[in-house]
Amino acid sequence: MRFFAWRTATALGLVGLLIGCARVSETSLLLFSTLLPATLVVDGQLLQGDMQLLPDRTGTMTVRSQRTAKTLQPSEAAPLVSCVGQLRYSATMHGVIDLRCNAGVETELRFNMLSATRGYAYGQTPQGPVSATFGLNTREARAYLTLPPGKQLVDTGDSYFFELR
Repeated sequence: MRFFAWRTATALGLVGLLIGCARVSETSLLLFSTLLPATLVVDGQLLQGDMQLLPDRTGTMTVRSQRTAKTLQPSEAAPLVSCVGQLRYSATMHGVIDLRCNAGVETELRFNMLSATRGYAYGQTPQGPVSATFGLNTREARAYLTLPPGKQLVDTGDSYFFELR
């Protein structure tokens, strides 16, 4: 009976240790992550938010539209509300972002890093081109964002955010 109790206590201790190590690993990844401003142009709409780069060479892009159904013109389609993309490197300075948006838009963006924390990405949906930047200020991002015909990016006064007009 004493042997069984000792064996059970040892097994529970090892399980607790493994769970603790997993949490430390996850916490350390988040602790050393980098949060960057991100801009995405998809289906003629501008979405902005953050890109979180993790030390394990993965990341997450989370962007939202500033527009709502109330701010649309009658001829415009319903806006995308948000998109989330999972980033993974496939080479030293290149990789893929699997992008998923609320309106059912799904695409794969190919990204290139300009430095350890700055980059851009391109892709395609059936409705047209998709482009994204992360870690770039508005002046730098203009060179990499593909805009719909007749639209332009207007500075908002914040060095990392635009309006699409």
